[in-house]
Amino acid sequence: MGCPRSLFSWVSFVLVSSTIISMRVCCATSTSLGINYGQLGNNLPSPTQVIPLIQSIGAKRVKLFDANPEILHFFANTDIGIMVGLSNEYLSAMLDPNQALTWVKSNVQAYLPATMITGIMVGNEVLTLYKADLSKNLVPAMQSIYSALLGLGLDKSISEIPLDYVLFEANKGFEDPITNLFYDNMLFAQIDSVYFAISMLGYNGITICVSETGWPSKGDVDEVGATLDNAAKYNGNLISMVAQNKVTPLRPNSDLDVYIFALFDENMKPGPTSERNFGLFQPNGMAVINCAALESIELIKDVEGGSTCIFRIYS
Repeated sequence: MGCPRSLFSWVSFVLVSSTIISMRVCCATSTSLGINYGQLGNNLPSPTQVIPLIQSIGAKRVKLFDANPEILHFFANTDIGIMVGLSNEYLSAMLDPNQALTWVKSNVQAYLPATMITGIMVGNEVLTLYKADLSKNLVPAMQSIYSALLGLGLDKSISEIPLDYVLFEANKGFEDPITNLFYDNMLFAQIDSVYFAISMLGYNGITICVSETGWPSKGDVDEVGATLDNAAKYNGNLISMVAQNKVTPLRPNSDLDVYIFALFDENMKPGPTSERNFGLFQPNGMAVINCAALESIELIKDVEGGSTCIFRIYS
């Protein structure tokens, strides 16, 4: 019988270059393709170019040989699981539980939940290097790292992004380890991750428009989050946020256009039930969801464009 996927589904070490032994915290019920991402080259593409390559081969997991902060930042808000690496030179230091705790806090916890870190590789090809000091420190280092995970509560099934973080509800949020900016909702984190990525490519004058965002009010049996209550929270909180002229932490002086998906439930759309239930309104004009924000919507006339938009933020 299946069980929820753990945030840290394994702590592993490499026996030989093609063999990994895992200490599984929770059983796995599915298979996925992963790829090793080494960085020992002076002609390698940037992380922004690497992500599309990884996605093009259908890989859902990436194994790093370290915990490169730049790479961990760029993989934020993607659907790619990351296994970070603890290099051999750190094995002896990890015998100290305090240092192990510090390492996990700095190289793992700091990037959650935006970056989907799924495991830690402790050491690399330790048993093939025939170095006694590395071999004897391997298992104790693994034990210290695992104890640190237990102490921080990262061994539990918390790999999913908290629902409140997605629904703009009260939550603890997270601080981006690179920019030190604080995010209390996933939408702003996603927008700023795009801004950050395109700015690294030299495109700083581009303004992002959110062309579709919404929440279904009904879904199939396996679409447990598609409920009237969640749709009311997401759309209602989104409307309130826009009405308050809130903008993203990285671009506090940029305009932000947000288009809610969608105006009506569309009963002829193919796919799962949720696809036909994203509307704010039924075809007869009755509101699908009940929320104060929806009742107080005011259309804002875009004079310059001669058109009407529903929500617009001006900073």
